[in-house]
Amino acid sequence: MQIEINEQEIPKDVSGRYLAIFVLKTFGIINNEKTGESDIKMLLAFVKYAKLEKPLSAEELSQMSGLKLAAAYKHINKFLDAEIIKKVDGTKYSLSESTLENTIKWHISKNVEKTLNNVSVFAAALDAEISKEF
Repeated sequence: MQIEINEQEIPKDVSGRYLAIFVLKTFGIINNEKTGESDIKMLLAFVKYAKLEKPLSAEELSQMSGLKLAAAYKHINKFLDAEIIKKVDGTKYSLSESTLENTIKWHISKNVEKTLNNVSVFAAALDAEISKEF
């Protein structure tokens, strides 16, 4: 059996907002764009400030997203749990990698490696089990 990955082309005229929605849905952070408006603003801020190599504080994210500080922390924790961002300089946050693309590539390689390792362990167990029958 061969695994085939079908590439999907991204329309050339999409906005950053559209791409942010796609990424956030992929990571399971939002279900739809209406309820994820604050997450969309936060992701766009992280991407923008990653280019400037400037980590953001919860207060700055609160101001950018229009959220109260406690709500901003709730959203920050979702991003931390998804490993999209990391904590730096004690009280600031930035993308996990230098760019969003690198962050996603890191996630893909981590998950593919984990999956392949799991398949390998099960394959070895199956080999051992079948060998017992002979």
